[in-house]
Amino acid sequence: MNEPLFKNSFIRDKNTAFEIVKGMLLLTFIMKVLYVAFAISLMSTLVIAIIQNRIASLFNIIDITTYVFIPLLLIFMCVVLKVRNTPKGGQSEESFVITDDEMIWTSSNTMRTYAIKDIYTYYDTRYYIIVIPKGITPMIPAIKKDSFTLGNAEGFIDFL
Repeated sequence: MNEPLFKNSFIRDKNTAFEIVKGMLLLTFIMKVLYVAFAISLMSTLVIAIIQNRIASLFNIIDITTYVFIPLLLIFMCVVLKVRNTPKGGQSEESFVITDDEMIWTSSNTMRTYAIKDIYTYYDTRYYIIVIPKGITPMIPAIKKDSFTLGNAEGFIDFL
């Protein structure tokens, strides 16, 4: 095993899960979809105000989808993500050891190893670096920025 380049350790709890969900939603596809949906809705509202005829009923359907379906979908996704990222028992100690070629994540006495080349992407949020490896993970690996015991957040982001 190579020498560790970065180490990080912190307690994951419900607040951590909330920050992970919030960070992912702000930086991911979901928010981009909401921005586009809002723009379409705004344009359709303007068209309805100007045209006021039968064509406007199509835009009413778009408005209903935008104002009802998409927010409900977003709320559902938030709840699912928060539940998935809250440790059983309410909290767990998370530790990360990152070497040149792998990231070892220990959570709730379960160790997972990911090859650095298999990290699909990462999100740099206010308090966490959310790492998205290829494949399915039971929880999303999130590294708390102010909890590095070896290296620092800026160095880790540059490394990724």
